[in-house]
Formats: sequence, structure tokens, C-alpha cells
Amino acid sequence: MDPKQRPILFLTYLQSQENACDYLKQCYQTIEPASALSLGFTNSQTFAYELQYGLDLFQAGKSLPLQMQPLLYFYGLTHLLKAAIRTKRPHYPENTKQLAHGISARKKKKQQYRFIHDEVMIQLHGLFPYCATYLFDWEEKTSQKLKMSDLFTLMPSLRPLMQFAALDGLIPVGQLNQPVLTFDEAILDGHYMSHNRFLKELTTTFPLEFMYHEKNKLYVKHQFQLKDVQPPFRIESGMLYYPGYTSSSILLPNLLVYYAILYNLSMLSRYETEWWTELMILKQSIDYPLIQQFLTKAPELIILEIADYLYTPF
Repeated sequence: MDPKQRPILFLTYLQSQENACDYLKQCYQTIEPASALSLGFTNSQTFAYELQYGLDLFQAGKSLPLQMQPLLYFYGLTHLLKAAIRTKRPHYPENTKQLAHGISARKKKKQQYRFIHDEVMIQLHGLFPYCATYLFDWEEKTSQKLKMSDLFTLMPSLRPLMQFAALDGLIPVGQLNQPVLTFDEAILDGHYMSHNRFLKELTTTFPLEFMYHEKNKLYVKHQFQLKDVQPPFRIESGMLYYPGYTSSSILLPNLLVYYAILYNLSMLSRYETEWWTELMILKQSIDYPLIQQFLTKAPELIILEIADYLYTPF
């Protein structure tokens, strides 16, 4: 079997309550060892149902017209994230505030509205900040705004479209299976960093070792395994990318990137039906191809991310 398929198969394995119970018991051994068995049993049914329902929503969404997909994909991701949370927080939800979405969108859209220029705001309570803290150890800032254009540029699969719109933000730096990464001078300029500062930040966070600097390029030796590829690095088909700019969103984990975009799209499809229907019919502006491509790619990307997060080799 292709090793890449094992995490996906593992999601099917976990949809059995008995298997889910054994899995959660292992997860809780380092959290509450004295109660691991009872907590695993208590949470196993909900965990298995969250997984199954989340995957079912994605499967159902694929057969629907594009304009109906955001709502199903958003709630599919919500259920999958809640399943993942139960592996770290056996008493989730500890209070009702944690059941909110955790981000908010503008209530009233401006004239000449463009989705790519829109933004969402992180809230103090809810699923988004809870996942950021307990799943990803990402220090979110309450009231921090996340721009759709920044989020789209963090996805390698959308890079060709973003290049057409002169909005490219990711720069390829090397292959996962090759030992050397190359950072162009443009990356350092985009982050307003000197060579020394950039190298210090990289080498203290990732398994990297400076090799040499030549012709406005930094050459760095890496020992990345797939599990080491964390933001601000992104990966697709073995190619590693690094953002060529600095913003508050470049450290955002992939699943939260998808969550923020899907949340905003689901709000549009529910409450801005005139604009949403017009976009679907007339396909005006860069918004349509970006949204269409995102919704085409999102199910596979999200399920792979969840599978990799939950997968534990036996």
C-alpha cells in the first residue's frame, strides 16, 4: 500500500466505536492516565460520529452545485476539527462559549465588494481560537483580522491563479526529498530581514543548517521529514514553499486557513444571496476562479490534513 494512503484508511478504521475507544485511550494516557480508559469509552461514540458526519458532509457536497458547497464543507470541517479536539481535550466543550464559530465577518458588505479584499476577525471564544491553542499551539490574537487575499496566497494549489492576478505570495525553495533549500533575496526583502536575522529565525525553529550565500541567494541544508513541514513553510507534491512577504497570517496552520475561508464563503452563500448568485452566474472578477478552484481542492486537502493529524503508525 502507498504510505500516503495509510492516514486516509486510518480515518475509516476510527469510525468504529471500538477502535475509536482504543485510540482515544492511547491519546489520553499522557493527559489523564488515571481516567484514560473511562474517558476513551465516554468520548468514543461522539468522536466516531463526528468523523463520519464530517466526511459524509464533504462527500455530499461534492455532488452539489458550486453555490451550495461552502455551507456543507464548512460544517464538514467543523465536525472534523471537533473530532480532532477530543484527542487533546477529553472534556471538550468545557463551556458553551467554545461552541461559537470563533471568527466573525463584516455584517454589511460595501459597494463594489470583492471577496479577495474581504477579511474575517478572530474572536475571543469559539472553535477557531480553541483549535489554534489546543490543536496547533498557534498564538492567535483576539480581534486580529485575516485577509482573504493573504489566506489564498498560503495555498500552493492556488498559486498559478494568484500569479495570473499578480497576487503570488509563495516562492518555491526546494524539494522535500532534496537536501538543499534556496532562499532568494526577494524573500528576505519581503520579510524586512537581514541575512543573519533570517537565518537565526529559521535555524532555531527548523532542522536547517546554513551552507553558503552566493549571488543574492541563501543555500541551506535541511533534514525535513514531512511532519517537520510547519508554517510558514507550505508543501504540495513534494515542493516546499516559503512566503515572500510578512503578515499576521503566514504562521496560520492549514486547517485554520481553510476554516476562515469556508466560514466567510458560507456566510456569503447564506446572507448575501444576491451577490453570491450573481457571482455564480456572471463569474465576474478574480473572485470566481479563485473560489471555484478553492472549493474544488478543499475537500481533498482538508481530509488529508485531518488524516495526517490523527494518524498514529502502529
